[in-house]
Amino acid sequence: MMMTFAVEHYGIQKFHAKIGDSNAASLKLFRKLGYVDASYSEVFKEVTLELPVTEQSFKMLVT
Repeated sequence: MMMTFAVEHYGIQKFHAKIGDSNAASLKLFRKLGYVDASYSEVFKEVTLELPVTEQSFKMLVT
């Protein structure tokens, strides 16, 4: 609901998530939701994932 609100009221076009590389469950969840790997920080041992807001991803948010 919060992501839908952000898109509808603030015009957000892309969501980002930073997740530690040892947190396999969260990485799996976000990837299942459509997030894709954008970058990796060797220093912080974290993956940055992105979800561009497309018509398809927005439909998934509201259902």
